Amino acid sequence: LVDTLRAVRPRVGRTHVIHCLDAYQHARNQQDLREAGSLSATIASFLRRTALVPFVSDFLFTGADRVIEELARLTALHDTFIVLIDAAFAFELPSVSAGWVDVFDVETGRSEVVSRDALARMADRVRRYQDDIARQARQADLDVVRIGIDTAATDLALAEFVTERRLRKVA
Repeated sequence: LVDTLRAVRPRVGRTHVIHCLDAYQHARNQQDLREAGSLSATIASFLRRTALVPFVSDFLFTGADRVIEELARLTALHDTFIVLIDAAFAFELPSVSAGWVDVFDVETGRSEVVSRDALARMADRVRRYQDDIARQARQADLDVVRIGIDTAATDLALAEFVTERRLRKVA
């Protein structure tokens, strides 16, 4: 389902969140996971006991709906939530004068020719797609926190997310 799946060994204590964010941002202390049949089984095989499992992705890949289903299965044993990286800003490109533009995907190595109009609408398409992913995740009873390029909005989103989860766990 997912081409590259890496994990960070669980730690105990409050510094674990910083450890995870540092590992994600700087690609440090990550381990490749061996596939164990399904995504949920692969992740579960990495964990020794019940754990907090943040799944960090932009979900800009084929089969994202199947990944959400697998993560929903994982919530039976673990506290799983999605950190959705808002990638729409990366597609907000300046307007071009050419009628057709050759775009290249650095992750897949594929190239495609698109119209100038399609290129101009790409950021909105990504935004709507990620909105749909967040909706699917919530329907599958997964918590979602969306992280973007705006630091203030990200800080607010994280604070709301943590507050909401704490209130729900107490109730």
